[in-house]
Amino acid sequence: MGLSGPNDKEGEMSLNLRVNGDASFILSFTIVPGRVVQSKAAEVFLISRLQGAPGHFRQVRLATRTLHDVAPDAMLLAALQGMAMSYGISELVAVNSTNQIYYSDEFASQFKDAYDDFFAGLGFNQNAAGLYFSSIPIVEKPLERIKPGHKIRTREKRAFKKEIMLSCAEFFGKRTVSPGSLKKNAGAKLPGYPPAGVPSSLVIK
Repeated sequence: MGLSGPNDKEGEMSLNLRVNGDASFILSFTIVPGRVVQSKAAEVFLISRLQGAPGHFRQVRLATRTLHDVAPDAMLLAALQGMAMSYGISELVAVNSTNQIYYSDEFASQFKDAYDDFFAGLGFNQNAAGLYFSSIPIVEKPLERIKPGHKIRTREKRAFKKEIMLSCAEFFGKRTVSPGSLKKNAGAKLPGYPPAGVPSSLVIK
């Protein structure tokens, strides 16, 4: 994690998935007052960029295979949720495709797939301004709605993302938990978690 650019002065941060030392996938975000994005939350994590680095398709494919077939965008999103939990932030907001700085009609379908379709597929709700909203943790599709033959793999992928989420919450919350005890402590109360306003039915257990 670090500033999005060497000369950044606006506070945008990036979570970078590095493959062999190179940033191959990037999630950029800013912590902003909820009122700025028409949210009732005091503060939200505003996701402004979620994309692979140019020319890194091979590295992204390698990372996906290595990370239990969890795509880099989903993995970085899990990490961001864990970070938000440690700070007591309960909502994610994402910029839609047409509001991206580098959006162009020529690549409209690629932008739509990377942003609109991705966030809508995760169950984010869109407001009139085109921003996508979700509570933290993101509500996942019930296993009953997963196609037969895919449920075991889905459970494994969800467990892996949960581990990432808890790891990041522990790291940013400066909790003293040994790496080997992560699974044993998976149900432990996290600092600032569950966030205020999150229904008990959504709490990770």
